[in-house]
Amino acid sequence: MAVWDEYFSDWDFIVSLFPEGWQEKFHELKVLKFGRKFTGENKESDLLRLIFLHLAGGLSLRTTVAEAREAGIVDIVDVTLFNHFKKCEQFFGWCITELLKENAGLAQDLFHDGRNWKIVDGSLIHEPGERGSFSRIHFSMNLPALTADQIQITGIRTGESLTRFEAKKNDVFLADRGFMRFAGIKHVLENGGDVVGRFSPSQFTVFQPNTKNPFPLLSKLRALKYGQTGDWDVELQADKERIQGRICAIKQSPHCREAEEKRVREHARRNNHMIADRTVELCGYLLIFTTLPRETYSGDFIVKIYRTRWQVELLFKRLKSLLELGQLHKYDPVSIRTYLNGKMLIALLLEKMIRMAEAFSP
Repeated sequence: MAVWDEYFSDWDFIVSLFPEGWQEKFHELKVLKFGRKFTGENKESDLLRLIFLHLAGGLSLRTTVAEAREAGIVDIVDVTLFNHFKKCEQFFGWCITELLKENAGLAQDLFHDGRNWKIVDGSLIHEPGERGSFSRIHFSMNLPALTADQIQITGIRTGESLTRFEAKKNDVFLADRGFMRFAGIKHVLENGGDVVGRFSPSQFTVFQPNTKNPFPLLSKLRALKYGQTGDWDVELQADKERIQGRICAIKQSPHCREAEEKRVREHARRNNHMIADRTVELCGYLLIFTTLPRETYSGDFIVKIYRTRWQVELLFKRLKSLLELGQLHKYDPVSIRTYLNGKMLIALLLEKMIRMAEAFSP
């Protein structure tokens, strides 16, 4: 079977998954400008077909245009296709936004309290080769459907932060410790949201509520038994500002404690600094900070919901392995962003296919 037939024998079905009005947006963003060789009523579809063969099929630009020429679609050179490809950055972004709108209601059935639960994470992605450039992807997903919510692609120097995500009233962000900085938590709270995230005591000064007395964290943790959840009201302080919330904690299994201590010691070795005894002792506990009220969300629930973050890790592993998201094949910022947005668009189209298949009644 020819490569073209193998990947796009059902191209009309794939096109039907695109947001309504995509052809008009194609022209509005001038993706087809200087594309005189694309003619006929399907010219937008033909160009998109070539670009998807390159993105989803993993073919080089030169091989892609050769396949298109053999199939009688269009006769162009690889440089022409590359120039059209770079114009797709905004178009891919628009498609992603429109597809996310279709998914907006899928996360509402986890809890019947009107809150929008979101998991956030980040990952480095790089171009193959010894001198490959790096980018960072910032990603949020809705729970429980695990549908994509917000996507940002930045340079490697842009760190993880909740401030990079739009927060609205009743949003709840589940985040790892890298996102749990004071400015990010404040950003979510000021926009009417809440947070549930891995807590690193070294990032904050922890006080007892409405006092200047330090919170006795270690003594509280030492009193915990396996299977017991600690749940304490606290205030986190940074630069004389405070945030009220709760610390929920459990005692880790010996295996988990050993793994966390190994991670901490390796980090200290790479950065050439000493480890405090307190830091080593804290490796034995899972610490979570949340601004959600205890009356509605118990400490046990907070720990349980935080542990759903592992599904984000599975998502990134799937994207990197199936869509080659962890490798970039472009050499300038515009084409890199276009490539990554295109990969994300393919992931969302696959997700839409899966939803349609699950909803299909034979």
